[in-house]
Amino acid sequence: NGPLAKPCDCYSQIGCSLLGFPVLASEYQSYSSTFGVKPHPNADAIVEQIRLRSFKADNAAEMFSFLSTILSSFNRNHFVQLSGTPFIPVSTSNNWVRPVDVFFNSGKFEFSKFPMFKVIDFGAGARPFLQA
Repeated sequence: NGPLAKPCDCYSQIGCSLLGFPVLASEYQSYSSTFGVKPHPNADAIVEQIRLRSFKADNAAEMFSFLSTILSSFNRNHFVQLSGTPFIPVSTSNNWVRPVDVFFNSGKFEFSKFPMFKVIDFGAGARPFLQA
């Protein structure tokens, strides 16, 4: 129930709203192809929203999980751009870090024995995007 948008300016996947993109109202989702509504923005637009940190840190796990579902939309250049961008919230220090500055907990290693490492875990659904 956000502002009105033209079909070419909104998207059908609800996860897009986590990045600030308008999403087609749920009652019209079944008509998305009729209206010409794309599932999600192109990867360049998504990367720009990430770089601008146009999402709430509290929604980061959900957003990264959504991005994992559209991983094939991104290419190597997108990940190169993001590797130098501080877009990962670190809750313990209330700041943002670059992906190259943290370890992503995969559940295969016990990082608690090494407190000098910044380790984050946004859940299994978020891992494919964050580790790409």
